[in-house]
Amino acid sequence: MPAHRSDSNEDLFRPTLSAEHDTAGISEPWNPLYIMLITFFFGFVTGAILFWLNARRLGMPQRTGLIVGLTIAYLGLFIVAAAYTPPQTRERARAPESQEIRELIERLDKIKIDVPNQPLGTPSADAPEVAEGDTTPELEQTDKPATEKPAMAAAEPQAKERKSSNRLLRHGMKIVALLCGAVFYVGQKKRYRIAEGHGIDDGKLLGPGILACVIGFFVTLATEPLWLLVRGIYFSQ
Repeated sequence: MPAHRSDSNEDLFRPTLSAEHDTAGISEPWNPLYIMLITFFFGFVTGAILFWLNARRLGMPQRTGLIVGLTIAYLGLFIVAAAYTPPQTRERARAPESQEIRELIERLDKIKIDVPNQPLGTPSADAPEVAEGDTTPELEQTDKPATEKPAMAAAEPQAKERKSSNRLLRHGMKIVALLCGAVFYVGQKKRYRIAEGHGIDDGKLLGPGILACVIGFFVTLATEPLWLLVRGIYFSQ
């Protein structure tokens, strides 16, 4: 009987906190809401790096695999989406306008105005006859070649389509980045609240945030040769 009583006391005073509520392994975490804001303004790769580091600070190393997996999937989606987006070249979009300006300058160069040395108001012998009620003589006008007008008209919708496709790519990837960031935020919010409730101080985010921005910029820049390669293969067919 005494032995049984001892076992009951041990069960009574045994801690019932689960591993999720245990503060062991938490060391100077960052507020995941701040990381979410960084993700919105500085890109998904920057936010993913900070979420990965914060998972280790929160004692959640098992969540780092999810962050790495979604980051790789995001970069793959970005490469494919950027590769299959029609290229937007400003030179092509402005070509019709430049051609029109050059043509106008050539037409103005062909117009020769002879001003004879005679008193003001005296009509010249070579001046064209102006009918009564007419104030200006008709100047000879040359129409544009018929082949240029359809080309200019066809180039404008293509430029608008390229611009719309690039805008769709930016907004679409931003939405995907925020959705992935929301998954990371939800996974770390509860653990951060537990750390906050136990009085664990937050870590400084400024220095690691700047470093993550630099790394994220170069990682995104490194994907450019990949999607340019895929784009060249696709549009050359």
